[in-house]
Amino acid sequence: MILLVDTCVVLDYILKREPFYKWSKLLINQIQKDKYIGILTSKTILDIWNIVKHYTNDETKTRLIIKDILTIFKVVDTRAIEITMALDSNIKDYEDAVINESAISQLADYVITRNTKDYKNSTIKVLSPKELLENK
Repeated sequence: MILLVDTCVVLDYILKREPFYKWSKLLINQIQKDKYIGILTSKTILDIWNIVKHYTNDETKTRLIIKDILTIFKVVDTRAIEITMALDSNIKDYEDAVINESAISQLADYVITRNTKDYKNSTIKVLSPKELLENK
C-alpha cells in the first residue's frame, strides 16, 4: 500500500507533538518495517527542514534528522504538473491541493494527514494515522 504522508504527520513524529506523536510514531514504524510504502514530496522535506531547524536552532541536528527521514521515506519531486493542477483543485488550501495532486500522480492509495477535514474535496482517500492503523 502506498501512502503519501503529509508534513504534519512527520513533524508530529520528529517533534514528539502531543497528542499526535503516538500515532505518527506507530505509522512511521510500520513504514520502516515495509508494511507500507511511505512517500514524501521534495517540498515536504523543505518544509520539515525549515520547521525543525527553527524548533531546534541546530543545523547539525536538523541535518541528521533529515538524513534519518530520507532512510525511511521515498522522496518524490513536486513537479510542475502537480503545482499547476492544484491551482484548479476543489481543495481550498493550495499546499494541500499540491499534496493531493502529488498523491494522484504517484498512484498513492491514501494521503495520510491529521488534517483530514482540509481534504474533504480530495479525489483520493484521506485518513489520519490513527484511522489507517485502527482499520487495517
